[in-house]
Amino acid sequence: AIIEITDVDVMPMNEVPESFAKAEGEGDLSYDYWYREHKEFFTEALQSYGLDFKEDML
Repeated sequence: AIIEITDVDVMPMNEVPESFAKAEGEGDLSYDYWYREHKEFFTEALQSYGLDFKEDML
C-alpha cells in the first residue's frame, strides 16, 4: 500500500473536534475517552522534559 499525506492540521488539544476522536478509532470512540487518554499520555511524556500538560498545547 502507498499512503500519501495530503493535509496536516495543527491545533490546540482543546480544539480537536469530536469527529477526529471518533475517526482515530480508540476506546469507546468518544471525545471524552480520547481526551482523557491523550492527556494522560502527554502528561507523562512531558514530565521527562520538565514540562506540564496544558489544554491549549499544540
